[in-house]
Amino acid sequence: TALSDSYDQGIYAMTLSYGSIICRCIFQPLEENARLLFARQYVLVKQQQQNHHLSKKKHQYEHLQHLHDTYTALVKLVLCIGCLFTFLGTNYTSVLLHVLAGSKWSSSSSSLSSSYQNTASSSLSAFCVYISTLAFNGTTEAFVYGVVDKPKDVGTLGIIHGCVGVLFAITVPIAVKMYGTIGLILGNGICMIIRGTFAVYLAACFFREHTTISTTNNDDATNQKQEDDKGTTAKKDAQSNSNLPINTQKSTITNIMTNMIKNMFLHPIVLMGFISCFIITRYSLHFHFQQLSTNDNHGYIHKEWIVAALSHILVGITSLVLFVMIPMYKYEGSFGRYLSSMLKEKKMKHDDDDGRKNGHQKME
Repeated sequence: TALSDSYDQGIYAMTLSYGSIICRCIFQPLEENARLLFARQYVLVKQQQQNHHLSKKKHQYEHLQHLHDTYTALVKLVLCIGCLFTFLGTNYTSVLLHVLAGSKWSSSSSSLSSSYQNTASSSLSAFCVYISTLAFNGTTEAFVYGVVDKPKDVGTLGIIHGCVGVLFAITVPIAVKMYGTIGLILGNGICMIIRGTFAVYLAACFFREHTTISTTNNDDATNQKQEDDKGTTAKKDAQSNSNLPINTQKSTITNIMTNMIKNMFLHPIVLMGFISCFIITRYSLHFHFQQLSTNDNHGYIHKEWIVAALSHILVGITSLVLFVMIPMYKYEGSFGRYLSSMLKEKKMKHDDDDGRKNGHQKME
């Protein structure tokens, strides 16, 4: 912000204040709980990898697969929430600012600045897009910090963060000079994408390494039992490889990473639905924009403005249901069922913990 004038600094401060509320209320709790969940599931994977008996290998693969599925599902969840802000929230920032800060901050034709790029509503819209990149980076790095157990990996991640910081320092002055406050937000978003992508790379390395460990452990256990059960060794090896969450025998790190990213993103039909919502709500914003700006000459909320704003909101809700919710129910049903099973599992575990506590209290 030192590179901007006082007006741009004020716009950025307002944008950061409102945008940070969303991050603190929604994404920060998700990120913290995700890190704890990843760490707890990784403990189960390590415990099973220390057991070389063939009778335990199926559960070993199940824990590793469960960790893999949980990781991709939670990243998809935060990206889905981020899409709501990216494709819908961007067209409602002027309405929000009109209510919270007055009409002079909500209109792109504000008398305080003649440039559309420097208005508060457009900067807050850019922050809505930035939220998606922030959510992606936060959850992917939460996985790395939840499962990392080597100082080398932590050091590598720190080096990447340092390199991204240098890139940010080089590119942001140019972006701020060209686009003002939006340039600063854009620079932050690019850095979050780079950091999140590298975190996905580390996750791909993690799954390849631990699946290889699982295979090695099973091979050792198989060799120990060859004298007693030579005829079934090949069959058990084939079954063990088929249970792996990632086929490390044929896949490279790039292929594993590509497959993980594919599982993280929403179905193309759902993405097209979000894009359709953006186009419709953008048209609705322009259609009602004259009323939103001319019916409030003194910064007050008039009856006509309320009608226009409610109509605009109704358009957004309708398009969300028709173009996103229905396709998501059809094409992302397995994703919804998996999230539901995670919630049920958490509730059962919480009930078990409460039962143990009550039992200990009665014994005392």
